[in-house]
Amino acid sequence: MKLILTKADMISALDKFGVGYRCPVYAGVRNMTFFASRSNQKFGYAALSDNDSLIIADYDMLMKESLYEIPLLSILSVKAKRMPIIGTNIVKLEFLYEGKKMRFDLTISPKVIGSDFDEQGENAEALINELKYYA
Repeated sequence: MKLILTKADMISALDKFGVGYRCPVYAGVRNMTFFASRSNQKFGYAALSDNDSLIIADYDMLMKESLYEIPLLSILSVKAKRMPIIGTNIVKLEFLYEGKKMRFDLTISPKVIGSDFDEQGENAEALINELKYYA
């Protein structure tokens, strides 16, 4: 199993959407739509696309990929909080996706150890601020 923690891997994953994007971040992704468990804890990448969507590429422990393109106007609520000591952001999203109400939690650290994500902190702030604007 290879963890995907390089900027080149992030670019490759987000390029699969075929759109331009900004504010790319590495994030823990938890689909909270049905129930919360460790089995739905994934990791991946999130960014804001040039066509006003939040794009998320996530991977489970077996490296199975899931791609989500969420129109920003379909976001129903965004709740973001920063953990006091380590500065990690927890972003709770509620949105409509393919006619269903979905809930995701994104865990975005300001730094990713063992990676070359130099802009992680700045991109995280910009992504969260823009998501809050649409909620």
